[in-house]
Amino acid sequence: MSKLAGLLIIPVATIAEVTGVFLWIALTEANPSKAALGLLALIIGLEIERITVYMTLVQVFGPKPPHKNAVPILFATGFLEAAAWLAWLAIVNAIGGTAGHLIGLVLFSVLTLVVHSVQMAWFAKLPSFYFVPDPKSIIFSIIEAGAGFLLLLLYRDGQHVLGAIAILVCISIEHVMMATKVDDVKEHLRSVGAII
Repeated sequence: MSKLAGLLIIPVATIAEVTGVFLWIALTEANPSKAALGLLALIIGLEIERITVYMTLVQVFGPKPPHKNAVPILFATGFLEAAAWLAWLAIVNAIGGTAGHLIGLVLFSVLTLVVHSVQMAWFAKLPSFYFVPDPKSIIFSIIEAGAGFLLLLLYRDGQHVLGAIAILVCISIEHVMMATKVDDVKEHLRSVGAII
């Protein structure tokens, strides 16, 4: 992979996820009949993000990532993350008000932590919830949940551009932190002799 491609991975992943989430919220909030189209935008954004995760794995591990089923795993975790986003919005809407937003933030933090842990653990050939207690994983999962929290609050307040900026900043930070986590996974695999 070229150096330029390596440099573009995080921005492309970020733009894909931010665009997918923003369009999903915008379409769903504008008219519930457009929720299916919004969901499609969310899934496409998350699956493009997963393509960049695969590119990161190839950049870090070479042409053969440590797990032979990398592509199906990434595809599945894209759908798992979409389900987490859907559950978050359903919780916020069902409870309503400030309590709904705060409870949704906490539950979405947990859901994204589980999705992130499962994805990283599969690649590291570790138990699915291995990364749940990991401080870095907890922090970037809270940041992702905070991105959704801020976007929805600002969007519903009519501050669409500020909501877009908030999610862009949060997801950018999350993706940079996740990229450093890939190096941690590589070091673990090296320490147990799974890679040279």
